[in-house]
Amino acid sequence: IERTKIGNAIKLSMLMPLRICIESTSCGFRLSAESRQVYLLQRLHSLLLRRAKGGHSEADVRAMDHEIRLLAGQVEEYQDLIDMLETKNIVRMRAKIRAKDIIG
Repeated sequence: IERTKIGNAIKLSMLMPLRICIESTSCGFRLSAESRQVYLLQRLHSLLLRRAKGGHSEADVRAMDHEIRLLAGQVEEYQDLIDMLETKNIVRMRAKIRAKDIIG
């Protein structure tokens, strides 16, 4: 019964709730990551504007530069996470893993 149309339909009907759960969870994580990334970008922008105004001591400028670099790194990390949580990319990754399993 496994390799018949009925078997495939049963298998797909059993996996659908799992797929919906995974998509819902990844969507929730993605929305959270997107809102955090927006906050970080706003913070980065305000720091860049404050630094561009000038009139700061050398220690303040170094501290702002350090925070700007940290924020830029966090923005990139969140962008990678958002890209990874995109449902299309999850499907592509799964297809690549299957192809590697078949080939290798």
